[in-house]
Amino acid sequence: MAEVLIDSIPLKDPKPFTYRIPTALQGRIEVGSAVLVPFGNRKGVGGVVTGLTEEIKTEFEPKDILEVLSEGVLPSLMKPLLEWVAAYYSAPFSGVWLAAVPKGILKKKRKKKNKSNEPLELPPVLTPDQVKVLGQIEKNSKSLFLLHGVTGSGKTEIYLRAIGENLERGKQAIVLVPEIALTPQTVSRFRARFGERIAVLHSGLSGGERAEEWHRLRSGEADIAVGARSAVFAPLERLGLIIVDEEHESSYKQDSAPRYHARTVALKRASLEGATVILGSATPSLESYEAASRGEFALIELPRRINGRPLPPVEVIDMRQELREGNRNMFSRSLKKAVEGILERGEQAILLMNQRGYSRFVLCRACGQAVRCPRCAVSLTLHKGKSEYLICHYCGTRALSPSICPSCRSPKIRHFGVGTQQLEETCQELFPSARIARLDRDTTSRKGSHAQILDGFRDGESDILIGTQMVAKGLDFPRVSLVGVLAADLALNLPDFRAAERTFQLLTQVAGRAGRSEIPGAVIVQTYSPEHFSVQRAKEHDFEGFYHEEAESRRELSYPPFGKLINVVASGTTLESTQEAAESLAASLQRRGVMALGPAPAPLSLLKGRHRFQLLIKTEELESARQVLRESLSEQSSPKNIRFAVDVEPLNLL
Repeated sequence: MAEVLIDSIPLKDPKPFTYRIPTALQGRIEVGSAVLVPFGNRKGVGGVVTGLTEEIKTEFEPKDILEVLSEGVLPSLMKPLLEWVAAYYSAPFSGVWLAAVPKGILKKKRKKKNKSNEPLELPPVLTPDQVKVLGQIEKNSKSLFLLHGVTGSGKTEIYLRAIGENLERGKQAIVLVPEIALTPQTVSRFRARFGERIAVLHSGLSGGERAEEWHRLRSGEADIAVGARSAVFAPLERLGLIIVDEEHESSYKQDSAPRYHARTVALKRASLEGATVILGSATPSLESYEAASRGEFALIELPRRINGRPLPPVEVIDMRQELREGNRNMFSRSLKKAVEGILERGEQAILLMNQRGYSRFVLCRACGQAVRCPRCAVSLTLHKGKSEYLICHYCGTRALSPSICPSCRSPKIRHFGVGTQQLEETCQELFPSARIARLDRDTTSRKGSHAQILDGFRDGESDILIGTQMVAKGLDFPRVSLVGVLAADLALNLPDFRAAERTFQLLTQVAGRAGRSEIPGAVIVQTYSPEHFSVQRAKEHDFEGFYHEEAESRRELSYPPFGKLINVVASGTTLESTQEAAESLAASLQRRGVMALGPAPAPLSLLKGRHRFQLLIKTEELESARQVLRESLSEQSSPKNIRFAVDVEPLNLL
């Protein structure tokens, strides 16, 4: 018998179906085989075998598999990895398979890719620091490396050289980047060195494009996979190297089931297949840096920028003082003067505002109520287009901006908080001669728009680039001499134990966009919390100092990396039944000796019309806690409207 996941038609609830393997196909079918099966009233649809079982009696007569279409979609040696992911993250195997394999891969016809005749780029001369790091990788007995290099120190060249040596040994490589948006820039850099040996895998591609790249890797036509999170499952049989660039980025963690972390999966895959892993970052995660301090990873460092360029000086502006001195503008006097200066000199600036939209919320000053989403426990964000409208950034609900309060009918409606749209509008007022571009989810929703905006900025078509955290990620513009951060403490106000770490990382990374060429750079950070240690350490470019201070508080509270977390969210259509289900699960865990914080209403207590209660398990023994949780969940007899979502090692508790 075979468990077959239907691939070529969309199903509301994807799950494996049981089929019989006929005598004629015995021995030809294995896990990963692409097969043709009858389904409903269809005579033949494509599917992938996800499991083999002994013949068992069922309530119905299983149908026969009709035909074997191709060799395994995934190399057979990857089956243990997928099984491990399913077990580790408490996810169904079929869900892991769907995350690993491009949707609709069986019904896409292969097209022969035209080979490029572009000459390959010659590698540059290495700096002494780069020579030292490559020597450490080559000679070290460890196969796991944490590359800690300041912004602009040449980490990408280390990746390129390591891949080149890997290819010379007949091996293949995976390069993970944290954002889909980064991929075109990364691909162009890698393709210049390795040509058509590169294949790209990320969800921003069409189904046909992704299936084509997948087949190129599976057939051996390409041997370097570059992509975002899911590229960790690239179908390579001779894997020798996995690179995780900007390894600290939270986008490596999938926020829907299966909730895997690509960095963790990369480490496990390398262990199973005997590959080397290089984790790279200017601001390593506490988890990775702590592992390096314990000797689990070899720590290799690039402490200086290329050509001895200095890291830019950072000026921290106390916006409380600006307000006391009568400045109510979102620009401090220092930042306004600095922008005027770069415009006069014909240079460029990047301005970071990590909140898209026009205003963060709309509030009635009579009754104090914010206009909230009817389906989620959050305020709606004001956006401006042809008209003013409110949008929920969680479920997409839209409404026209009201002229009177929906709660008390008062006309005293005001907009509060600032987003990228309002920042753009203010820049147009303050700097009327400036050419301004904006980079956020609203301006990059169309395919290719992200690359178009960045290419235009690189080519000098705009003077100021405004954006959310997207502008902090790995961008290299030689004419950028100023970076301004408005509302640097937005993340500090979130109920999240990682808030300080995320703030430090964001400030350090965006500061690294300035002064990357001959033009000296400067950074101005505006904040209402200038004394916070994450802001001060970022000002000093002091990762070590930040790490030790943050690690001390994490250790006291047994938060990662000094403890493990499992977050369980119960959701349902009624408040009472959801709370009862969460309390029942908590009681079951307690009977088995596992203590959980809660249950309590989740920070987002209502999401897409569903009430949510949260339990947080803190443990030093992840495997035993996971096993107890599985047992407790299996004994729950909750109403059909109740769902439990399990997030092992969550990055976000919101």
